[in-house]
Amino acid sequence: MSGGAIEYISEEYEVSRDSSVLKTSIKNQITCVLKGTMSNSYKVNFTWEFDWNEPKSQGVFEITGHISIKSSKNAFAPVKIDVKLTEDNRTITKHLGGGCYTHYFVTYEYSLTPHLVPPEEPPYHVIFAPSDKNDAILVVDGKKLHVNKAFLSYHSDFFRALFSSNFKEGQMDEIPIGDVSYEDFALLLSSFYPNPVTPTDETVERFLEIANRFLVSSAMSIAERHLMNNSRINNEYMLYLADEYGMPTLLEKCIRRLNIMETPKNFKRSTQYKRMSDSTKTKVLDRIRVPGAEKRTTPIKSIFTWKFYWDKLKSQGVDELSGHITVTSSNNRFTPTKIGVRLTENGQVVTSEIECLPYYVYVSYVYSFTPLLMPKFRRNRWITTMRCFCHLDKNAHDSGVSTERSFMLTKRSMSSPITSDFFHALFLIEFQRRTNGMKFQFGDVSFDDFALLLSTIYPNPVLPCDRTVEKLLEMGHRFLVSSVISNSENHLLRYSKFNTEKIIWLADEYNMPRLLDNCIRRLNTLEKANKMKKSDKYEQLSDETKLKIVDRIFKLSHI
Repeated sequence: MSGGAIEYISEEYEVSRDSSVLKTSIKNQITCVLKGTMSNSYKVNFTWEFDWNEPKSQGVFEITGHISIKSSKNAFAPVKIDVKLTEDNRTITKHLGGGCYTHYFVTYEYSLTPHLVPPEEPPYHVIFAPSDKNDAILVVDGKKLHVNKAFLSYHSDFFRALFSSNFKEGQMDEIPIGDVSYEDFALLLSSFYPNPVTPTDETVERFLEIANRFLVSSAMSIAERHLMNNSRINNEYMLYLADEYGMPTLLEKCIRRLNIMETPKNFKRSTQYKRMSDSTKTKVLDRIRVPGAEKRTTPIKSIFTWKFYWDKLKSQGVDELSGHITVTSSNNRFTPTKIGVRLTENGQVVTSEIECLPYYVYVSYVYSFTPLLMPKFRRNRWITTMRCFCHLDKNAHDSGVSTERSFMLTKRSMSSPITSDFFHALFLIEFQRRTNGMKFQFGDVSFDDFALLLSTIYPNPVLPCDRTVEKLLEMGHRFLVSSVISNSENHLLRYSKFNTEKIIWLADEYNMPRLLDNCIRRLNTLEKANKMKKSDKYEQLSDETKLKIVDRIFKLSHI
């Protein structure tokens, strides 16, 4: 949700004894219902009711601005009304007119500015404080960051080399890091620490720059996810970032958005375009449609575009839709055409160019996803997971864990107390000699579930989705992997399609206070709060959370 002003101008409405106004408008996810009724004294009672639940879920805590209303027949002087919308104040009321007027013709406009909750200052002084979990000190801008060598080495080849015996810095008590600010460097490291700090639109470009410099691949994945799902950066600049820092999925998405003839042409003149690679420039130029094609001799090339929304399927774990669209012309202006379809993103555009005979073309189409081409879950996630635990020199795997099958993992990284207190205890130094080369047997957990848990804390992490988040919370809690709990909380806050009742239960069950407070605030009507209290999940909540919900009901009831 952008912090800029949201402006709306209404059409003209009539209010009289015989007719009242009840109009609904929607602008930038803000719904406004205008009610206007005339009293016996010929005054008009205007009421604007605002629904801004969607912006609120994106971090908006209040909206300020003004409403201006005027009469086209000068039945009353133009009036400007100050507006301050909060969680408890969503209605604006004004009484106007009076006297001899029996009909009012009015228009109104508003200018409203959303205000985001100020971001909390990241607790870098806590994350990088002296601790028995840390064994190295990095000095940036004169400030010290206490870190764990093994943990940083596993997430970055830069730090793996820095801490090796081949570099003199690796033997120093305090290692200086130059040409980077403390805040930027701390943000980079904290992105893959437990309770991770994520980039914002204001920090993401610098974040990508230093992630690229310090070879932190997991940070690149985190930035790409933010840009694809949560960013308000304009498409042209996002395309440049995707090209500059090698994010192919984001690049493909941005190029698909260049689906209007003038957009690529204007972009071609921009500064960002000049800084792009030749490969990306070629893809952009391919999106430009030549104007005046309709004046050419037959056959005429017609462009057909379909846009598919399937976010509900994506929230259930579906990663891809495959099939075809068949287009036909009832007046035989072109040959029936079958177009192959592969959808990987919600809102994805499918475009096809078909040669038609000139003049009017009547078309119809059907799309089909046959059982052979049904939505399928992406298998390469699990291939990536398997590669994490194979024998690789870089990983220096020296311990094995056995569930239904066995795989290798590195004691050097997993024994870090920053990763997990459970694995730190398992690989304690005093019994390393006994455990070298041995396998550890874990019961009551499947191979896939355990591999999914570990792959969330490896470089190029597998991120939570609605299909996996509940299992990740269960596993993260059992094996004391706090970063998994934090990443799952972030998913539930920003991306999940679960209903509020289920998210409240998960927040309570796995101790995610920030998520719980957010969900309690979503119960912003008495109907929603009572629905939560009557749900099956309510009985499974702790007494403390039940009390918060009951307090919410009392507050909404104005008791």
